[in-house]
Amino acid sequence: MWTIRQTTEPAYEPVTMERARQHLRLFADDGSHPDDDLVSDYITAARVMAEQFTDRYIVQRALELRADRFSMRMTLPVAPVVSIDSIEYTDTDGASQTFTDYTVDLNAEPATIKIDNPPDIEEGTKVVITVTAGYRSSESPASADLVPQTIKQAILMLVGHFYENREDVVVGTITAKVPMAFEALLWPHRITGV
Repeated sequence: MWTIRQTTEPAYEPVTMERARQHLRLFADDGSHPDDDLVSDYITAARVMAEQFTDRYIVQRALELRADRFSMRMTLPVAPVVSIDSIEYTDTDGASQTFTDYTVDLNAEPATIKIDNPPDIEEGTKVVITVTAGYRSSESPASADLVPQTIKQAILMLVGHFYENREDVVVGTITAKVPMAFEALLWPHRITGV
């Protein structure tokens, strides 16, 4: 059983303000629009909804993963994983120690860790793994340059929906499920059975 705790907030969003303004047809002479703060909140909310629907971390952030018990091979409960930053455990004397001899498969989904030379620890020892999760980036600092375009488009569609429909009930129109295209765009990226 895993416990997941986010230790840093994402430093960027998958959709830029400029792209969201273009999608919403919001233009201003001075490079900003009075609704920018609102649109920024919509971008974050849409990204969070996309992450919940796909069960993926879209933009990079640090996570702390706590396993109930040590195992020679661990399948991580998050995807995608950019890096394993540390693996720690408590030894039989109660001191915190760091695993150094392990093999990681970050290309597998979900990512796996194999402890190559396990220390002498008691069964049931808890393990804390610090990872950077989210889509990889070819830039430094990290950006959303490698986030799939279909995910970005789904987020833009939901931002547009939020902007045009600011309440959860729309009166005087035909009832329809507006976010259907959002789900259709995200479905191929959804992780099931992890």
